[in-house]
Amino acid sequence: MDIIEHVFVIRDVRPNKIIRPFLISSGVNSQSYSLKLQRILTDFGADASFANAAKKAAEHYGIDVPISGIRNTVLKHANEMLVKNTSELNNMRDVYSPIHRKALTSGVKQIITQTDGSMVPIVTHSSTAKDNRKKKIRSYQEARLCLSYAEGSVTPVYAATMSDVNTTGKYMRQTALSVGLGNNTKVHAVGDGAQWIKNQLDDKFGDISTVNYLIDLFHMGEYISDASTVIITDENKRLKWVKRQLNLLKRGQINKVLTTLEPFKNAPEDNPAMHCYRYITNRLTQLDYKSAIEQELPIGSGLVEGGHRYVIQARMKISGAAWVAENVNPMLALRTNRINGQWDGYWDKSKNQQI
Repeated sequence: MDIIEHVFVIRDVRPNKIIRPFLISSGVNSQSYSLKLQRILTDFGADASFANAAKKAAEHYGIDVPISGIRNTVLKHANEMLVKNTSELNNMRDVYSPIHRKALTSGVKQIITQTDGSMVPIVTHSSTAKDNRKKKIRSYQEARLCLSYAEGSVTPVYAATMSDVNTTGKYMRQTALSVGLGNNTKVHAVGDGAQWIKNQLDDKFGDISTVNYLIDLFHMGEYISDASTVIITDENKRLKWVKRQLNLLKRGQINKVLTTLEPFKNAPEDNPAMHCYRYITNRLTQLDYKSAIEQELPIGSGLVEGGHRYVIQARMKISGAAWVAENVNPMLALRTNRINGQWDGYWDKSKNQQI
């Protein structure tokens, strides 16, 4: 027994302290998982429910891991990825500072950036409900997804958060920097017309000389379609009228669209044609579809809307899922880490830190 003890255990000079060389070399601590197993579990838990991740671990590796163990492991690494993202945001220089302007390179010629929101199921617990079945309250909160890519690239960089719009704006800036934003870069932004997006572009891209914000044409079409219900009585002609207005916008003939809507500009508040008129007149600089088409730039935000499905919804909105709010941002960091190709780098760094 003494020989075995000397092989596997080294007693430290400090009282009651021992060193276990095998555990150190294998990367396993008492009552924990090896880094390799943590990577496997996090890989499964990033895409599937924690319960299904447990089934996958058993099926592919013959390892029985409790669901709680998988949940804790996934959230541990998801939180570490979020800490890294937050640190990078906090270290981002003030875009208006002379130091930042000097440090920023000329950059790529053109960047496209898109931003959109998606609802995530959130669960809270009621302290007043007597029935256990009613203690869990399910609601939805908006998670915002943004992406940027250089013109000609097919690989966007994504970021997602459920934090405030200021944090979202920082992520917009960060994704743009990741794909080559510079002093001479032209930024083409597409969104759903939300004022906060325009405000964040003004704030976070204030040092870039050319930043154009375009309202997604499909979103604009929804306003025009609603207006058609009070302008065109013949339902069969309504669709043709809507298409004609959208074609006018794409040709840069906004005034012709406004001429059609102008008789309704003083209509009651519930009149959709009046809303459409005001929406357009308040956003005249955000409807330059003609220039975007001529430059072969997107006039829709379909890329980021599609991103919602496989970046956010594919994990955060699986059947039966509901999240504690504090776990959403870490999971979003985990999902974007994988989609941005940072997965291997994270685990390589973890391995080096462990050694």
